[in-house]
Amino acid sequence: METLENLVLINDAGQPVYLRSVADIEIRPGEAAIRHYLGQRTLTLYGDIDRSQISVQQVNDALANYVDAHQLLQRYPNLRLWYGGELEQQRESLGNIGIAFTFCALSVFVVLVLLFNSLTQPFLILAAIPFGLTGVIVGFGLQGEPLSMIALIGILGLIGVLVNDSLVLVHTLNRMRTERGDWLGNRGVADGTARRLRPIVITSLTTVAALLPTAYGLAGSNPFITPMVLAMAWGILFGTLISLVLMPCLYAVDQDVKRWLFGRKPMQQVERAE
Repeated sequence: METLENLVLINDAGQPVYLRSVADIEIRPGEAAIRHYLGQRTLTLYGDIDRSQISVQQVNDALANYVDAHQLLQRYPNLRLWYGGELEQQRESLGNIGIAFTFCALSVFVVLVLLFNSLTQPFLILAAIPFGLTGVIVGFGLQGEPLSMIALIGILGLIGVLVNDSLVLVHTLNRMRTERGDWLGNRGVADGTARRLRPIVITSLTTVAALLPTAYGLAGSNPFITPMVLAMAWGILFGTLISLVLMPCLYAVDQDVKRWLFGRKPMQQVERAE
């Protein structure tokens, strides 16, 4: 303090004066650091929340509503708000998950096009994905579990698993159609589905049975892995049940559309055999 009081300054007249003669110095609490963001001085607010009572999104929504209700940005033109922290990380992660989801779906689509040499049948198989995601949402909603980022990663891995049952079913129906040499009728589609019913159900049930102990912590819980495994288990279970009903219907619709476009009818002997 003494050093500051005896600091010599040059006034407008070019004369040296002591700082204590032109300023009153007092001690009071101050900022430990002055922070800037993009060249502007900022004030950062930190806070911990009780996740059992409220979420990060709800806190930020309440703050945004308060700012809008009191028109703080209009009353103070120099004021700028930036919502960072966990909310910013969530938005960035969601963007990366969206890119990964798109890339994964396109990769599966390309492989299916090369496998079936068709542009329509891959869409039939990919149709099982939204229904599997519906199962995840229903399962998490019934249990009151939040759809966290780890669960979204499990959904991303679920895409490759969901197409397996539909792929096997469509392949069987295509082989039956090749053997008959013509379009399958409704009875033919039903027969092909019945032929693959047991393998599809057994495969899915064994996969779900292997995931459930980890999903519900029967052999020890891991909060980091549990949402991921839980999403895969519910997605496989629900997606399999939907695929066994939806996929034959979509396959029959695909045949009807192609038959209408190409003007072909099923062979009479095939219908009689059915």
